[in-house]
Amino acid sequence: MKNICQSEVMEQKQAEEHIRKLLHAVEQSPNAIVITDRDGNIEYVNPMFTQLTGYTSEEVIGKNPRILKSGETPPDEYKRLWDTITSGRAWHGEFHNKKKDGELYWESASISPITDSNGTITHFAAIKEDITAHKLAERRLDAQHTITQILALTGDMKDAATKILQSICECLGWDFGAFWLYSLKDNVLHCSDVWHAPSVNKAEFEFITRKTTFSPGIGLPGRV
Repeated sequence: MKNICQSEVMEQKQAEEHIRKLLHAVEQSPNAIVITDRDGNIEYVNPMFTQLTGYTSEEVIGKNPRILKSGETPPDEYKRLWDTITSGRAWHGEFHNKKKDGELYWESASISPITDSNGTITHFAAIKEDITAHKLAERRLDAQHTITQILALTGDMKDAATKILQSICECLGWDFGAFWLYSLKDNVLHCSDVWHAPSVNKAEFEFITRKTTFSPGIGLPGRV
């Protein structure tokens, strides 16, 4: 009887040590980790989640991860995600989410179901990696490639400027952009062209921008 008790104590200690190591790995992970119940309500987030999103664990426990939604991911994608993980399979994909302060960021996510000894889903675990810098680098390369093509195929500089401005804004996700040219005669920068997303109404701002000039060293365009 004594040997059986000692064996049980040893197994319990080993299990506790295993759990301690796993918890340490999760707490120190360079990726954000989120664990939810089977209904999708958050039960745990690690420190990297707080560092990435700005939300403390107290602010998100009991809430759904949809608090991070930026509105840029199609609803169909969320449905595919939910259908996948509730069927017992892992889902992998990307989100364009929003931090607590409103800043947008990109993350690569892997979400998997956690099951009990009977194979019943009890929780879901998500591992999220911040890929914002990678996405921005891709967009810059796309913009550079597009601009090179425009310059090679367009002979008129004014027409090229319009296309370049649009491609830069679209590649980098900007709602509004302006193209400034330097006038040697007047020694000022003046707005040559503007572009804005079709969904953005900036008529008054565009009017003011087109009328504004900058002397060297004055304003952001002038300092550049």
